[in-house]
Amino acid sequence: MDRITAELFSRRDEKYAAFSESLTPCDYGFIGVRIPELRKIAKRTASECAEEYLESWEYRYFEDLMLRGLVISYVKTDYDERMRLFSSFIPMIDNWSVCDTFCSAWKPGKKERRAYWDFITGYLGTGKEFQMRYSVVSMMKHYLTDGCFGRVISEIDKTADSGYYYGTGAAWCLAECVARHPDETMDYLRGNTGLDKFIYRRALQKSLESFRVSDSLKEEIRSMRSQIDDGGIQSSS
Repeated sequence: MDRITAELFSRRDEKYAAFSESLTPCDYGFIGVRIPELRKIAKRTASECAEEYLESWEYRYFEDLMLRGLVISYVKTDYDERMRLFSSFIPMIDNWSVCDTFCSAWKPGKKERRAYWDFITGYLGTGKEFQMRYSVVSMMKHYLTDGCFGRVISEIDKTADSGYYYGTGAAWCLAECVARHPDETMDYLRGNTGLDKFIYRRALQKSLESFRVSDSLKEEIRSMRSQIDDGGIQSSS
């Protein structure tokens, strides 16, 4: 829709566009609209003209892709229709920024959690880097509760690495597990010999960077990390 494109350009910040482009490798240009502004536009579009917007949508800029993901997250619709929209959108994701913002934009309700779990974990077997990142970041955003986080770890454990952005997403998720459920997650990491070496090391590093991990636990994590270079864990890739 031309008026939405015009609104995006009216909120342009060229310095922010250059900054975003330096952090987000992709094959299209950046207008330079900050995420909070995109969320405002998306919520209004989802409320006022979602169908018209989605039918006429064109993909020319980074913000176009981000905005579509936000609109289909905010639009009022039933679960099946939302998953149809998600299914058409997820294969379009080609950068970490759109992926991670999209993963947190819609939260499943109590009645939807089981079905959504099955939906997102289905992407772990695709071998597609950003589809797998969508899966693991969505699990991190919505399923690290006491009753679910063990299943999250299990899914990561049985999934082979599939590119840098999946690997960093999986490591991020494991580091969140360390912060929220340190005893159980550390038991898993101490005894692990099958997790990809890159994911394992990055998970330890991100745990060290966390303010929510205790100093005493960080001492152990540093020791575990040093063992990687001594051959203490083998790569599964």
